[in-house]
Amino acid sequence: MNTSAVALSAYDIVVAQVEAAVGSSLHDLADELRASVPHVADYLNPADLMLAAGALLQNRAAIKSSFLAKGFGERLVQDWDTIKIGVKRTIAFLEQERVFDGKRLPTDVVLAPLAALWGIAPKGLDAEGEARMLLRKYLWRAFFTDRYERTSATRALTDFRELKGVLLEQSTATPTIFREDEHPLPVAEQYLGAGWPVRPDRLPRALLALSLRVGGLDLADGSAATRENLAEREYHHLFPAARLRELELSDTNINRALNCALVTWRTNRNIAAKTPEKYLAERTEGTSLGQEEVRRRLETHLVPFDELATASYDDFLNARAAKMHAVMVKLCAGQSL
Repeated sequence: MNTSAVALSAYDIVVAQVEAAVGSSLHDLADELRASVPHVADYLNPADLMLAAGALLQNRAAIKSSFLAKGFGERLVQDWDTIKIGVKRTIAFLEQERVFDGKRLPTDVVLAPLAALWGIAPKGLDAEGEARMLLRKYLWRAFFTDRYERTSATRALTDFRELKGVLLEQSTATPTIFREDEHPLPVAEQYLGAGWPVRPDRLPRALLALSLRVGGLDLADGSAATRENLAEREYHHLFPAARLRELELSDTNINRALNCALVTWRTNRNIAAKTPEKYLAERTEGTSLGQEEVRRRLETHLVPFDELATASYDDFLNARAAKMHAVMVKLCAGQSL
């Protein structure tokens, strides 16, 4: 409690610890992090990420008891440069993987392990390339498996320890998150049950992340999805909701991740409730684009042109699930696209 009898947060107590132990201001460090890595706030409160990554570097779980442990604040200051470097490299890595913000992040548990690991990862040449492959595999398996659906703080600490051993060539053991028998990847058929990705559900958002990873070109203006223009994008039903309701499909069957693509609001309004055959014909015949360019733009969302054009909803869902599954397997093996 502070002098006004208001309960203090863990962060407030660490602030006091740091200032008492080393005379530094934790608020100043948090401000420094925001200034040096401005996009960190797009994913998570910078102070929360700083504490969580700091706990892992101290070999502690990112939980309140760790933050309140004696000496935590002093050690946090000692590790500050590592934390700052790790956060900066993490945000750059996420941007390269085309994961642009917390609103579309399948799970935020990955952020602290990534920041701690990128803080100690090798820099440059083959060693950094191997680290990138390892952490890409970690990122996408965290998105597509159930690894963090319970006891996430404890599991994140385990993953940090195991991945650190591999990263620093101190261990050859397979990290738990990579073990298919314990945390298997979903099969394509499981994608069919994934709901609308605007909700904070892991699998729907993971599928949306796949489509952004491939490029996510707008179907009309051809622009790629970027951090800067993502705010202008809307969740678009590839098969219009109004048309599917006329076929008496339930909202659950309509609002599926496999029926979703992020497009500009102008494109969303232009397509509106048109059938796929109609708006594809408008793109291929009513403009100078031609079918090959339309195919290419759809491919950057992992959308199969032929199945979309035939207006068979079930065939389309299954075909897109197969496309997405093939890309997921590559990313979850650490491969680049």
